[in-house]
Amino acid sequence: GVGPSAEARGARGIHARGPVLPGHDAGPEELARVPFTAWIEAAREEIEKLRAQHETVFVAGLSMGGLVSLAVASEGRADAIAVVATPLRLHPAPLVALIPVAKYVYRYLPKREGSDIQDPVARARQPGYRKLPLHSIHELRKMQRWVQERLVRIIVPTFVSHGAPDRTADPPAPPAPPSAAL
Repeated sequence: GVGPSAEARGARGIHARGPVLPGHDAGPEELARVPFTAWIEAAREEIEKLRAQHETVFVAGLSMGGLVSLAVASEGRADAIAVVATPLRLHPAPLVALIPVAKYVYRYLPKREGSDIQDPVARARQPGYRKLPLHSIHELRKMQRWVQERLVRIIVPTFVSHGAPDRTADPPAPPAPPSAAL
């Protein structure tokens, strides 16, 4: 997540938070029970807490957190956003189209290659799960569609970054909402 980034900003006097989204700290079994709407709602709640103390609120998200950042920006809740390795679209894979049905037969997808994070220190800080719940991948896909329908509503400054070694998010996907190109 963005916890280390929040810590670095805090050290420079910038009030920053690095919340853990529902299901992301209790193992794949718990993650499998969380709908995408809970991830967005958790971000809304964090933003409201920050708004109570600060006039300006920036939101940053890594990977799925980038989708969450785009979601809250589309609702006008953030003053600016930064998204990194955001999976607006997943790399093509035969299983992706079957997930809505396959999740009832196969609960988890093993992560054979591990994290895309190349830096060993960063990888140690964000180890991830060795298996992914297919239910959660399905929720991610639903959130992708939900966010894609709302990208045109984003009118705040937007920073987008994506690494070439990413095996999850499809780099040729539109990297930013149309309003960010202005």
